[in-house]
Amino acid sequence: MSCQLLLAQYKGHDFVSKYYNLKSKDKGNPLVFCDQLINSNNYEKKAFGYAGKGYIYCLRADYKNANELFNKSTFLLDKYDTLIDREVKGNILYLMAEANNEKHKFDKALSLLSLALNTCDSQCSFILENKLRSAQGRIYSMSSNKLKALEINRISLKRLKEQPNFSTNYELKKQYLKELAKASSRYINSCFIEKKKNHLDSTKKYTSLAKKFAIEYDIHIYDDFIEVYFADIEFYQDKFDTAIIYYKNALELFLKNNNKKRITQMHFQIAACNYYLNNLDEAEASFKNQIEQDVWSQYPLLKNKALCYDYLAKIYKQKGDLPKMITNLEAYITNSDTFSNKKNSSDLSVNNKMHIEERKLEVKKLKKEYQNQVQQKRLYSYVSIALVITILLLMAYFIYKNNKTKQNISKLNERILWLQQGISKEAIVSKSSSLTDENALKLIEKLKNLEKEALFTDSGYSLNMVAKKLNTNSSYLSKTVNNYMNISFVEYSNRLKINSIVQRLNNQKNLKNYTIEALAREAGYKSVNSFNSNFKKLLKVTPSQYLANLENN
Repeated sequence: MSCQLLLAQYKGHDFVSKYYNLKSKDKGNPLVFCDQLINSNNYEKKAFGYAGKGYIYCLRADYKNANELFNKSTFLLDKYDTLIDREVKGNILYLMAEANNEKHKFDKALSLLSLALNTCDSQCSFILENKLRSAQGRIYSMSSNKLKALEINRISLKRLKEQPNFSTNYELKKQYLKELAKASSRYINSCFIEKKKNHLDSTKKYTSLAKKFAIEYDIHIYDDFIEVYFADIEFYQDKFDTAIIYYKNALELFLKNNNKKRITQMHFQIAACNYYLNNLDEAEASFKNQIEQDVWSQYPLLKNKALCYDYLAKIYKQKGDLPKMITNLEAYITNSDTFSNKKNSSDLSVNNKMHIEERKLEVKKLKKEYQNQVQQKRLYSYVSIALVITILLLMAYFIYKNNKTKQNISKLNERILWLQQGISKEAIVSKSSSLTDENALKLIEKLKNLEKEALFTDSGYSLNMVAKKLNTNSSYLSKTVNNYMNISFVEYSNRLKINSIVQRLNNQKNLKNYTIEALAREAGYKSVNSFNSNFKKLLKVTPSQYLANLENN
């Protein structure tokens, strides 16, 4: 393209160049200049002023005012269609397309760019037409047609370098640097989104070239983005400690330019680095703040809002907080679905769709796992409570038994004395009997005398045996004992046996070394159980406890 066509951008349209220069330095200054254009009597300046101001408002996410300004610009374009120069009209359409691009209305943006190129019809300046094609490439880079975007990028770089006055024209150099930066952006995106690792070298190449070119020609309008691309390269290679430094450098530059959208994106990337560096608390606070401030709703970047929830879910997984993990995973899926519904299906990569589906399955699995954990915890709680109650009851029982045993042992001597006296001093009380007192007393006296023979220590000792010894019948003897001693013959026998063995244990030290079985036989019992139960019944302690008490004393 001739030098004359290149200069056409400036002849009569200095206000267009001045706007772009002001915008590249500070996004606040162009507003004053746009107001000056709007207040002029020139319809071309007015139309461009409205579009330029609308684009600034769009960058600030003030879409309502931006739309009103673009509508005023469109009205003037329609009213003075044939009178407005192609160059001015092409630049207005370019700004409108870029605004729609910012709002991720890609179809509308492409339509406006095509209209701008048709309007120019190769009669506009090279810089404008190059910007229009470059903008097309940017849109293609954010869709599935990334190869076309890279092709446009390479062509633009080649055509810019071929311009005869490239070495002396600042605007051409600025465009060239912009194309280098875009190439870096598109290659790194293909690394992240399409997992094309072979594009990493191309990213490094173009980012380094952009940095070198910016320093060589002292053009620093893209320094912030160049820092981002260096950060992305490090991030992609899992070098998060280096990546976070680049992202923080970029954040400082975006803060100076008051680029709120990019500031928010840098906070997101810094939080992501902190997550991978295991600074979980710092990452958690940042992601939660982004969600609470609803920063992503101000921009068409709902995917980032969804990813905030995804990162929070990962953080809570590492912290072992399953309920919060599930809550944030569900929020991630909801916001991902919202994001998907607002994009064309062709704009969503297969990886994106697969990741969302994988997370949905993970939520179902985790919910089931959490329910099982809740049930297990509830069961463990019930078992623990039951175990504690059982232990307490057992402790109470053993304490009670121990105290009872102590009480019984403390009264042991009294019981032994009672046992000894009770046999010889039973109250002779008759409630109802056909026997005469005289006969009964004689029989009782014979029975008492028989005690001296210690027949009760014989295992064959019984009511029949005693009745034969006393020359009476068993029925008569049983009734006499029942009515005149107030106990049965069996109980009478047990008292004799237990009293005898107790006395022997006190008097014969060698018996203390006997087993319980041996002592039972010595007392006249065939069964150890019978010996134990009767001993406990009469003295309130077991034979073992009694022996222990003897040993202690």
